[in-house]
Amino acid sequence: MARETKGHMEKSQKAHLGRIIIALIILGLLLAFIIPRYHGRMSGAKGKAAILQINLFGSALDTFRLDVGRYPTTKEGLKALAEKPPGVDGWEGPYFIENIPLDPWGRPWPYTYRCPGEHGEYDLLSFGGGWDCGRRG
Repeated sequence: MARETKGHMEKSQKAHLGRIIIALIILGLLLAFIIPRYHGRMSGAKGKAAILQINLFGSALDTFRLDVGRYPTTKEGLKALAEKPPGVDGWEGPYFIENIPLDPWGRPWPYTYRCPGEHGEYDLLSFGGGWDCGRRG
C-alpha cells in the first residue's frame, strides 16, 4: 500500500512539475515576442529573443530527457516536444506549446543532436539575421 501511494505521489509531482515548466515556457515566449515590440530595437531584440527561445527549448529538451531517458534524435527534431514520436516510451508531453515557433527571423529552428555533441549532449542554435547566437546543451 505504501508503495502505491509513493508511486502515485511521484507521478503527481512529475505532472505538476511538467505543468510549471510548460507555463514558464509559454510565459517566456510571450515575453520574447511582446517586449521587443515595445522597445523598438528589433535587431538587438531579435537576438535577445532568439537566446530566450533557445533557453526555453533547452528546458523543454531537458524535461523530455528526464521522462524518456534521452534527448530527441535529429530525425524526431523539436517536433518531439509537441507530439509523441512513434515508439517512444515515457513521453509525458507536450513539453512545448502546440506548434514549435519560428525563430525571430521567421525560419524553422535547426536542431542538431550529436552524442556527444560538439559542445555538449546536443547543439541547438540559430544563425539569426547575420548574427550568431546559440545555446549548447
